[in-house]
Amino acid sequence: MYKLNIPPDRASYSAKQENGIISVKLEGGVSRYRKDLEGVSKIVNVRWFVRDDGYDYLWAFYDTATNSGALPFLIDLILENSNMTEYEAYFSTPLSLSSQSGDSYTLSSKLEVKPLPIDHVGNLAIIEGYAQ
Repeated sequence: MYKLNIPPDRASYSAKQENGIISVKLEGGVSRYRKDLEGVSKIVNVRWFVRDDGYDYLWAFYDTATNSGALPFLIDLILENSNMTEYEAYFSTPLSLSSQSGDSYTLSSKLEVKPLPIDHVGNLAIIEGYAQ
């Protein structure tokens, strides 16, 4: 599996995750909730601002390393914590040229990103440390 070596612009991407929770309304009380799905993927809107060589690299990567989006790849993103972390992803929409001016290009896509395993022990340490 190839790694995409140009991360998207940090100020340009956003992520949406389904919660994998089912709720049932109850008469006269609070709804009942239960977890239905584990490891729900995230959909991440991304944008790259690149020059000529970055433009050529991104298209070559998309066309060849991912077989035009059919194969997974690795990418560094900030999603589940504040550190840049490596994730496995797919292009869920084709790579597209959003704008071009001289030798500056803006490319965009949506990625489907596989979540990392949840570190419950580490999360509890963060929660307890923040509460003090």
